[in-house]
Amino acid sequence: MTSRRSFLLGTAGVLTPAAKSMPRLSSKERVDRSLNGNRSTDRPPFSFWHHFGLEKEGPESHARATVSFHRRFHTDLVKVMSDFPFPESIGKWFEITVRDNPFPAQIRALELIREGVGGDAYFVETIFNPWNVAEKLSSPREVQRLKQENPKALANALEVIARSEANHARRAMAAGPPEYSSRLQTHSRKFSAKKSMKSGVIRTTVPCWMPYRMNLSTSCTCTGITCT
Repeated sequence: MTSRRSFLLGTAGVLTPAAKSMPRLSSKERVDRSLNGNRSTDRPPFSFWHHFGLEKEGPESHARATVSFHRRFHTDLVKVMSDFPFPESIGKWFEITVRDNPFPAQIRALELIREGVGGDAYFVETIFNPWNVAEKLSSPREVQRLKQENPKALANALEVIARSEANHARRAMAAGPPEYSSRLQTHSRKFSAKKSMKSGVIRTTVPCWMPYRMNLSTSCTCTGITCT
C-alpha cells in the first residue's frame, strides 16, 4: 500500500521539464493558476488534513497544530477542522436554543491560524451538517429514534443547529482571510435554513465560503464532512 509520504515524493517525478525549470510558486499562486485553468505551475497544488483532537486544550493548541501541520507538509490549502462541540442543553439533548456564537473557541483558532499562515496560503473551515451535530449531541441511534417518535422535535433541533451554524459562519468569515472578509460581508446578509427529509437524511442549507475570489457564495449544502 502506498504511503502518503511516498505518494507525495513520487509526484515530483511526474513534473514536466518546463515545470521543473520554472520558479517556485507560492501556495496561493498554485491554487489561483489551477483554478483559472492555467497549467503552468511548478507542481499541482495539494492538501490533506487531520483531526488533532486538541479541543480540550483550547484554541491556541488547535491553531498551533494546524499551522505546524501546514508548514511541515507544505500544503497549498489549509483545511481547518472543527472539533469543538456544540453547546449542550441542560435538559433533553434536542431542547437547544439558537446560539449567537456556538463555537467561540473555533473562532479564536481561526484568528490565530490567519495570523500563523500569514497570507501565504488560503484556508477553509469544516462545518459539519446539523444532522451530524445532532448525532454528536446524542448518538446516531437517538437521532433515529427521535425521527420516528417525534419528527417535529428533531426538525426543530436541526433548525436551531442550522441557524446557530449560520451565526458561526458569519463570524468565521470575519475571522478568515482578510483579503476576502470585506467582500464576504457584503454577500452574507441573508441566510436560509431550508430542510427536506428524504430517506432519513435532512440536508440543511447554511452559509459557507470557498477561499477563491471567483467562487464566493452566500450559501451551500453541507455534505457532513466539509461545506462544498
